Amino acid sequence: METSPWSDQWDNKNNSPDQITETKKSQGGAKATYSTKIRNGLEKTKEAASNHMKKLVVKEATDASLRWVKDKYHKTTKKHKKKSHES
Repeated sequence: METSPWSDQWDNKNNSPDQITETKKSQGGAKATYSTKIRNGLEKTKEAASNHMKKLVVKEATDASLRWVKDKYHKTTKKHKKKSHES
């Protein structure tokens, strides 16, 4: 009885060496493969940076809004304190 290696049991494609060589040729070789990987990596980096910038903009807008509300609150409480001291 012939046993197959463990890796062959999980290889659904079951490619022969000739098929692998032909597939690499049809894909454009190593340069095309690396170019695709680099392009995908840059797209992911660009997306991550964009998402980070969106979060920063939202955070800064929230901080500015909260500061504005806080300043308005302090202005009104200072007015009330001055009126109560004048009486």
